[in-house]
Amino acid sequence: MENLGNILFVIAGCLWGIELIPQLIRTFKTKSVKDFSPFFLTLCFIAYIFFMAGCILIKNWYLLFSHIVPSINIVILCVLYWVYRDKKIQHFPPDSAAQAAYIEKECSGECDTCQYNKGKK
Repeated sequence: MENLGNILFVIAGCLWGIELIPQLIRTFKTKSVKDFSPFFLTLCFIAYIFFMAGCILIKNWYLLFSHIVPSINIVILCVLYWVYRDKKIQHFPPDSAAQAAYIEKECSGECDTCQYNKGKK
């Protein structure tokens, strides 16, 4: 029965690691963290540190191993939040009316998004 528990720990850890991958991909693509909660990221980061320390203290290596991937994902999200937190990027479909209105009102036309959407990149 203990082996079954260890297998379930590893499966749960893998699923927790997979659940954050779509958010990582979205953040890399959009370079935007405007909807991120720094409080959530901080709590997750601290919780994983305590969790891993507890696993080391009780010498439960299966449980520790099962949470390595989710912990790495949280660290990556924290780094992305720190890198992209001040960026204000507007994303529009190429050649949309909203993009044209934004460029006319607020953008000098030199940002990466505008250059990409104008076909200059």
